[in-house]
Amino acid sequence: MSEGGFWRGVKQETIAGIGVAATIGLASGIFYLVYTVPTKLDDLLENQLKFEKQIEKMDNRILDHEQRLLRIELRK
Repeated sequence: MSEGGFWRGVKQETIAGIGVAATIGLASGIFYLVYTVPTKLDDLLENQLKFEKQIEKMDNRILDHEQRLLRIELRK
């Protein structure tokens, strides 16, 4: 085998190895996104619901306080 043919084979194997590594990296990245994004989105939506409940409780408290103040003012 001539020396040029040897290096050509090494070059082709190197390119193929880089291609395989890039494909595996891309597949890993896609899997990570497909798994992580929905999980994070579920967490975000759950936190939003908790936040909305907290706001609703605070609004109800404010309304209660306003009604109490009105009653006190009406009694005077």
